[in-house]
Amino acid sequence: MTGKDVKALRLKIAVEDLCEILSRLEERHGRLCDVLAAKERALVEVAMDAIESCRSREDEILREVIEEEKERLLVTEEIGDLLDFDTPISIRISDMLPHLDTDLASRLSTRRECLRETALRLQSQNRVNRALIEHSLGHVQ
Repeated sequence: MTGKDVKALRLKIAVEDLCEILSRLEERHGRLCDVLAAKERALVEVAMDAIESCRSREDEILREVIEEEKERLLVTEEIGDLLDFDTPISIRISDMLPHLDTDLASRLSTRRECLRETALRLQSQNRVNRALIEHSLGHVQ
């Protein structure tokens, strides 16, 4: 195996690892979205115990997301190094795609799009909850 072959294999393994991390992040963001929807119902019903339970689950999921993000940063930097990127840590998925075979690029693209959709759902749910909280605060001030 030549040095180039070894580098290509390391890149393939790192990108597969990144796909797995993105999949786990999507799953965690999906769970977080479900918890925030439950929190919305609890806020509407002013169910303090349910709100606290949601906050606790939310914190737990956020800790998991933080750990996955740490791992994602390490793998992303490794990919940037393997692709001889000037600042490896700042490489984006769109920067990686031209360097990958069609199958791997497709898998990575799919993971990116799924995570993006879940993040948009999460962002929307956060806006709803923020509006409910601001509305409640308006009544108590």
